[in-house]
Amino acid sequence: MRHAWHLYVIQLDLEQLTLNRAQFIEALHAQNIGTSVHFIPVHLHPTIARLGVTSGGICPRQNASMIASCPLPLFPKMTERDVEDVIAAVRKIISQHRR
Repeated sequence: MRHAWHLYVIQLDLEQLTLNRAQFIEALHAQNIGTSVHFIPVHLHPTIARLGVTSGGICPRQNASMIASCPLPLFPKMTERDVEDVIAAVRKIISQHRR
């Protein structure tokens, strides 16, 4: 079986940082590391909302996980240098924004 090399997601400890996930992603972009949020929990999709299901209080663990998750680049042609660049950027951002 071959791996799809699709996602590598980290969980940010937002209580230990002075920035939120969106700001973390912006900081990655400033370091030339492209990433974006690909998935949201099913209960937050517009189709589910139209059914009258609200996000308030539903799936609190999933909501917290989504708020703190940050996908990092991962693709088959990623070089060792690319991996090192991502690691260095994550470490730099965390060290700059640690509480």
